[in-house]
Amino acid sequence: MKRISFKSRLNRMAPASPSPSPSASVSPSPSTNGENFAALGDRARDERRWSDAVEAYRKHLEDRPTDFGILIQLGNCAKEAKDLATSLNAYSQALELNSADADLNLQLGHLYKVMGRRRDAAKFFVQALQIDGGLVDARRELATLRSGSGLDGEDFSLPENMLDFLKVNSLQELIERAPEFENFGDPFKVYYDLVSR
Repeated sequence: MKRISFKSRLNRMAPASPSPSPSASVSPSPSTNGENFAALGDRARDERRWSDAVEAYRKHLEDRPTDFGILIQLGNCAKEAKDLATSLNAYSQALELNSADADLNLQLGHLYKVMGRRRDAAKFFVQALQIDGGLVDARRELATLRSGSGLDGEDFSLPENMLDFLKVNSLQELIERAPEFENFGDPFKVYYDLVSR
């Protein structure tokens, strides 16, 4: 059996007419064999074929440009493929749709960190924490940025006492100071998550 390249499969799946019917924007972009571009993108992502995933997600977004989840996946895969401009563009479009998504803000923080834009990264890590105070990755990334980049002492408009929480050095200290950190939900779980990774 002849093997067809991923790009050829995408091109074959593209709609024949330039203007899709109104129902096409509601349902996923189907191919002739029942697969869709989002599913192809997910499969390529799971197989760590980042460029193929980017291609498939772009095709999906041609019919569904406001698919928030796929915009984030496009941004993630483009970031992994080192296509930072595409990643930033996808995340920016997603941000216009829902700026209150903690994971999106976390991913933007990661992207800006990769781009060497530490202040922008810190801003998005803080926004992620303001949306979801229990987001361990954002807390860890912010602590790493602060300790290794000359950002220590800067005001990032953190939630009250966040900087103190990031400086807790032991479980004993946390036990002694637990009432101070009640605004993080269960501070013991958050601390365990931080030290167990």
